[in-house]
Amino acid sequence: MQTVFAGEADYDVARRVRDAVRPLRSEDASLTAGEDARQAEAIPGSVPLSYYIQILNGGSREDVMDMMPRRPEWGFQVSSGRLHFREQKAFQSWLARVRERLMQRGGYAPVYEQNLQVWRQLWRVLERADVVVLVLDARHPLLHLPPALYLHVAATLQKPLVLILNKMDMVDTCHVVQWARHLEAALPGVSAVVGYNSHSPNADHVTSREDGPASPASEAEAAAGLEAAHGLRSGRHALLEVREPFTAVRWLAEHSNAAPLTEQLKVKPLTEYDSELLQFAPGDVRAVEAAEAAGSGRPMPWSPMSLCAQYARVRGFMSRGGVDAELAGKTIVQRTLDSKIAWRVASPKGDPDYPTVRGIRHGNDVASSGDQANAEHVSDAEYCSEEDEADEDEPAGRTRKSGFEALMVMDDEARD
Repeated sequence: MQTVFAGEADYDVARRVRDAVRPLRSEDASLTAGEDARQAEAIPGSVPLSYYIQILNGGSREDVMDMMPRRPEWGFQVSSGRLHFREQKAFQSWLARVRERLMQRGGYAPVYEQNLQVWRQLWRVLERADVVVLVLDARHPLLHLPPALYLHVAATLQKPLVLILNKMDMVDTCHVVQWARHLEAALPGVSAVVGYNSHSPNADHVTSREDGPASPASEAEAAAGLEAAHGLRSGRHALLEVREPFTAVRWLAEHSNAAPLTEQLKVKPLTEYDSELLQFAPGDVRAVEAAEAAGSGRPMPWSPMSLCAQYARVRGFMSRGGVDAELAGKTIVQRTLDSKIAWRVASPKGDPDYPTVRGIRHGNDVASSGDQANAEHVSDAEYCSEEDEADEDEPAGRTRKSGFEALMVMDDEARD
């Protein structure tokens, strides 16, 4: 089974490369206010915890839930061929809705799974599981907590959800505890938040409610299904899907709460203005400051392009046109995936205080699955029955003969 993502338009990739010369922590002048806000939502990890509260209590819950395809109505009496037909038809309808929505919202299209087999595995694993376990990166838990998946588990299936904060050894304990407190308080349906790191053979319960023990088999199945659904691959495989590294480098430099990226890479800022590495938007006051600083040795503002170019000089990455900034950027991304560059986002501040959410069970409350009630409705009018399905024209009560019996090919015992 292979993860399939949509190919990005060359125009979007070229647009992000051109944007790499924009200084860090500055707005993209080429985007309108609405496009800029939608772009922020499309960048993984830029959505704050308050966004989850907004969709839980607002009218956009159904829209968010529709970002994950729903399994169509099914039952044990439905043949495998008919069920596959329904799933295929429902999935194609979902793809059309998602593409239409992305065209309307503008901005960069987020990456989403387009292989139906991956979603089929996820649907079945979640239906069989007694407890759903989702592994989150403790450096930024929301990076691997899709709102649509959370709502599907907590609101549609209404099954207990356990969040595991992985890689605890890479952040401070207070950082993990604060994230755990806010995640449990803000997201109803979360039964426990558990901490884990590779140096400890046992998981540490950061915070939890009074729940019964979870089924290890169910946890393993759920974890395997979620891993496949999100396309969690090794860092090297993930790097092959990056068409330009500058957007990721910008995110690290602007959002990480760890040591500054420039210090970790040991790069020195530019002291002379270079339009190929740094460009200011009209009206940016820093353009005047840069002009005044020219020739004085004072540092220029950083941009993703200048950061990568300076790192290329440090590492000796050269090409025919000079320094190879793209190779340097991909190296930065690779080192980040290999945990050789420290990064984390700040945990929520203060004590957790969130409004009550209706329609989602809290803790370990028992609730029946609402999967069928929220299933995708698909018409079977175009379905052509397969061989193993009973002929609707046969008289009621008549037993359908097997292929061998119909051809009068029976063994000796059957003849007797």
